[in-house]
Amino acid sequence: MTMRGMGDTLAFLPLVCCCKSWRIQHYVHAYKYILMRVEPTSDANRVLKEGDVIVSFDDVNVGCEGTVPFRSNERIAFRYLISQKFAGDVAELGIIRAGSFMKVKVVLNPRVHLVPYHVDGGQPSYLIIAGLVFTPTSEPLIEEECEDSIGLKLLAKSRYSLARFKGQQIVILSQVLANEVNFGYEEMSNQQARFEVQWNSNKKHPSPSTPCRFMQEQILGFRI
Repeated sequence: MTMRGMGDTLAFLPLVCCCKSWRIQHYVHAYKYILMRVEPTSDANRVLKEGDVIVSFDDVNVGCEGTVPFRSNERIAFRYLISQKFAGDVAELGIIRAGSFMKVKVVLNPRVHLVPYHVDGGQPSYLIIAGLVFTPTSEPLIEEECEDSIGLKLLAKSRYSLARFKGQQIVILSQVLANEVNFGYEEMSNQQARFEVQWNSNKKHPSPSTPCRFMQEQILGFRI
């Protein structure tokens, strides 16, 4: 892996998640790359739209199969040009939008993974409430659990879903600790949880300085 200094690793342009060849009429009689989806967390989401057609990368023409010239009489995937960039570099893309050619600039940043490949600090984070153990999904967790245990639906969502914002996580109910309040639910595990936080201001809290003061109480609920 190419590195610039210490800690600055190679960044891949997170803009094309799905693309296909497309014949562009009234502009060029050739096949080019059409954007099918743009990652919401990438800088490209600011300037690119679904349906845009990539025709060049830093003034290098992109071929019908997504390749660019390489050495003599050879071609290579245009990701090669991206691999020469570093995090924070700017790339200029030539695109066709609604039949009009234009050039846009995109800042290359590391990809934001909904399911991280590595756990920061080496130890997974978790939350225990009333014997319910919640933890964010990660690649080490998926590798540890078998397919039958984690379920195809959760596995597919972890593999193919895109993060809508930085810091988004897929939180699952990993384990239910044995206790009389959890009787009958001990076998539940690896279930995706959806949290809902509400504030209850109806409880009064007496104070020496004020006759009556409202105290906010945080109520945490979740769905499986």
